[in-house]
Amino acid sequence: MNSRIHLPRFLTWLTAQSRMLLLGAVIFIGSEQCLGQQNFLTSLLTKFDHYRKETLQEKLFVHTDRAFYLTGETMWFKVYDVDASFQRPLDLSKIVYLEILDKDNHPVLQTKIGIQEGKGSGTFFLPTSLNAGHYWLRAYTQWMRNFNPDLYFYQQITVVNPFSRAGLKPPDGKPHYDIQFFPEGGHLVSDLKSTIGFRAVDMQGKGINFRGAVLDEKNDTVTNFQPMKFGIGNFSFVPSSIHSYKAIIRDTQGNTVTCPFPSVSREGYVIHVQDTNSNQVVIHISSQFVNSTELKPFIYFLAHTRQALAAATVLFLEHGKTQLVIDKNELGEGISHFTIFTSTLQPVCERLYFKQPGQSSVLEIHTDQSQYTTRKKIDLSILAHDPNGNPANFDLSVSVYKTDSLQNSYSSDIVSSVWLTSELREIEDPEYYLKEGSKNTEAVDNLMLTHGWSRFRWEDILSNKKKSFEFTPEYHGQIIHGLITDINTGIPGDRVITYLSTPGKNIRLNVSRSDTHGKVQYEMQDFVGARRIIAQTNSQIDSTFRIDVVSPFSEIFPNATLPPFDLSENLKGPIASRS
Repeated sequence: MNSRIHLPRFLTWLTAQSRMLLLGAVIFIGSEQCLGQQNFLTSLLTKFDHYRKETLQEKLFVHTDRAFYLTGETMWFKVYDVDASFQRPLDLSKIVYLEILDKDNHPVLQTKIGIQEGKGSGTFFLPTSLNAGHYWLRAYTQWMRNFNPDLYFYQQITVVNPFSRAGLKPPDGKPHYDIQFFPEGGHLVSDLKSTIGFRAVDMQGKGINFRGAVLDEKNDTVTNFQPMKFGIGNFSFVPSSIHSYKAIIRDTQGNTVTCPFPSVSREGYVIHVQDTNSNQVVIHISSQFVNSTELKPFIYFLAHTRQALAAATVLFLEHGKTQLVIDKNELGEGISHFTIFTSTLQPVCERLYFKQPGQSSVLEIHTDQSQYTTRKKIDLSILAHDPNGNPANFDLSVSVYKTDSLQNSYSSDIVSSVWLTSELREIEDPEYYLKEGSKNTEAVDNLMLTHGWSRFRWEDILSNKKKSFEFTPEYHGQIIHGLITDINTGIPGDRVITYLSTPGKNIRLNVSRSDTHGKVQYEMQDFVGARRIIAQTNSQIDSTFRIDVVSPFSEIFPNATLPPFDLSENLKGPIASRS
C-alpha cells in the first residue's frame, strides 16, 4: 500500500498508513525511514502552498463586441478579473492595461481603464493609419507583469483598411505545416511503452487531416497514426534507444512532409493517465535505469488544480512500476497537473488532466418578436438562474453583431476562456471541448497531451528563495513610476523629494522621495481618463534634476505568432458594404 496524503480544496491533510511492497514480500517500513519520507512530502506541500499564497495570480477576460473591424470603427469591450486558482471575481487591481499589437509585437494602440470589483469597460477607436492585418488584443494588470507574459489575456482580431491596399503576398503553392510530438509525461524512455500526443496545423493555426507513420533508421514502419480532431491525436509504441526515428505525414492533397521525432532516453520515468468510465483516474508509472543502484524504491506524486492542492502520496516501485487510483471528486474542475518527483524531490514527469466543469448557471434569452423589419427596435430579455431554477445574480455583457462572412467565425466566450484558453494557448474551437460526450472526453485528453504547460516553474518553488516582485498591485488606482537623474552627470538622484500634481478642476498634489536608484512612485486614487500631470523637484533646492515618467505598459511580448493575413476574394462585397 502507498502512503498517501489527500488535500481537498480546503487543504485538509489526512495521513494514511505507510507500507511498502518490494519483491513480492510485504515489509513494514521502519519508523525512521517512514518519518523521513513523510518529512520530505510535508516539506514539498508546505513550499507549494506557501508559493500559491505568496503568488496570488489574476486572470483576465476581455469581451469584445466582435473580432473583425474596419478602420474608422470603434471596438467596444468589457473586462473581467478573476482569481486564477478559484475562478472567482477578484477585487485586487483597479487598473487594466490594454494594447493592440501588430505582427511584429509593436503596440499600435494602447489604453488603460479603471475597474471596480473585478470589472470595467472601455473602447478603442481604430484610426485609418492602421494597416490591414491580424492583430493581438492583449490585456494585463501591473501585478500580472511579475509573471510570465503568456498569462496575459490575448485575443486575435482582424482589421481591414478599405482606404489602402492590403499588401497581401501571393501564396507560393506549397503547404507549410507545424507538426509537433509530445511524449506523455515529457520523455520517451527506452523499452517502456509510451503514449505520444501529436498536433499538426497549417499556417492559420487550423488542424489538418492526414495519415502518418513513424519509421526507424531502416525506414521500417514502426506504427501508423492519424488525427482525431483539429489535427490532434495520439498513439503508443515501445521505443528503443538503439534506434532512431522520424515521422512522415501525407495530407489529403498528397503532399508529404518528413519531420523529426523526439529522442529516446536510456533511463527515466514514464507516466500514463487512464480515464476510466467510472469516477476514477488510474495513473500508471514506469521507470527504467541501466544501473539498478540508481533506481530508488519510492517516488512522490502530487496533484493540484490551478495551484490548489488536491492529493499527494509516496509511491513505492515494484520492479520499477507502480500505479495510483484517484477519485475524481478529489480534483477541482478544469485543468489539473499530475507531477512525479524523485526521492530527492526532482520533478521528472508532468501530465495535464481535465475535469469537465459542472453547469453553474443557465441563461435564457428572449426577444419580443420572432421577425423584425429594418431599423425596428428589438427588446431583449435575459433570465439567469442556476440548474435548479433558482434566480442567479451576476454581471453580464452582451455583444450583438451581424453573422455574415466577416464575422461568422467569431467567438469570445468567457467560459472557454476561464477553463481553457487562459491556461493553454493556441486552441482551435475551445468551446468544442466543453461539450458533453464520450468523443469530447477523448479529444480533451488529446488536448491535454499536446498543450502541456504550467503557470510556474518547480525550481522557483523548491529553491526556498523568497519571491521578490518588481511590480506592486494597484489596489487603489494607478501607480505612476518615475526616474530622477542629474541632468549634468546622468547619475540617479538619491533621496530627492519630488512632487506630482494634476492641474484641473480636481487639483491633487503627491509627494515622493526617490530611492538610491533614483526611482519614485505616486499612488493616484480615482485617476482615470485623459489627465495632465506635472512632475518636478523643489527648483530652489534641486534645480539640476529631471524626472522621466516610466511607461506603465509591458515591453515583454508573447512567443506566439499571428497567422499570415489573407483575404478571400468573396469578402470584397461584404467589406465594401460595411465601409
